[in-house]
Amino acid sequence: MRILFLSPWFSFPHNNGSKLRIFNLLQTLSQQHDIQLITFAETNEDTSGVHELKKLCGEVEIVEWKAYEPYRAKSVYALLSKEPRSITDTFSSSMKFHIEESIKRNSPHLIVASQLRTATYAPFFHGIPALFEEVE
Repeated sequence: MRILFLSPWFSFPHNNGSKLRIFNLLQTLSQQHDIQLITFAETNEDTSGVHELKKLCGEVEIVEWKAYEPYRAKSVYALLSKEPRSITDTFSSSMKFHIEESIKRNSPHLIVASQLRTATYAPFFHGIPALFEEVE
């Protein structure tokens, strides 16, 4: 099965519980499935461990994570939205682009969205079955 895995954490090195959980999920899934990973990473985060993730995943794409800023204009306008302000403020058009391109290239059978940060991109899954992993 081809699985597109969306991660809010760059999971190597796995120096916290969330990163370790995601790394272990990738490790286990990769034993029987073809995994494409799209992951957020913070601006100054060390991503040199990408080679470790590439051992598990056919593709690894890294998208810069934009931290929530409650007074940014986008966040203030979100006061009028039904969606949480943090979700509106941190929406990444780059993540949306990478998801849609991966879907076109790889035709995944399943999308795994880990945590709320990536589950909010569900409107761009184009009807592909999806699993929401780990409610925060």
